[in-house]
Amino acid sequence: MKRRITFFNKTTISGLVLGAILFCSQPTLAQAKQTARFEVEQKGSDTEYIVISLKEAGLLLIRDNEKYNEGKRIWELIRLDTTLQEVWREQLETESRVRLVGYEYRDNLSYILFRLGEHEASELVLYTIQILSKEIKQYSIKQEVSFRITHFNPLMQSITLGGYVRNEPAILIYDLNSEKRNWYRASSFQTPNFLTCG
Repeated sequence: MKRRITFFNKTTISGLVLGAILFCSQPTLAQAKQTARFEVEQKGSDTEYIVISLKEAGLLLIRDNEKYNEGKRIWELIRLDTTLQEVWREQLETESRVRLVGYEYRDNLSYILFRLGEHEASELVLYTIQILSKEIKQYSIKQEVSFRITHFNPLMQSITLGGYVRNEPAILIYDLNSEKRNWYRASSFQTPNFLTCG
């Protein structure tokens, strides 16, 4: 004796198809709504802004103005709050031959790292910008070796720079209070016994 089991009859299938057609033809209501907008007029030759997230404090926009004041290069800084309203606008004066290496944000401080010149052994210049008071501090980090930076992280009162010295991994820790640096090279790293392969 054969049993015939049907899960859907023709009426049920027709209802499902009709429901799907009606559902798909409705306008989509889950589109994002633009709550705010910030615009700056730019010429075709102007450099683009670099956007630094300040997390819950908003955004910091930075760009090279390609202008100079008494031999110093002028960078424009604009701080926006979370509603994209301008909080303040400042200028940062740097040496003329700098290039931006990295930037980070932590604990109401924005860290902007530049290198003087093109060579990897050139001096590093760090600017910290207190985003509430607009206070800017400058630190010079001298180097004796060619250090190619790949990572940049601020800590409580110091910064760590990761990268390579002569194709070997290295870490530079720079203390902002004492303005001293410590180098750690891969050859001096100790590997715990439980991580070694046997």
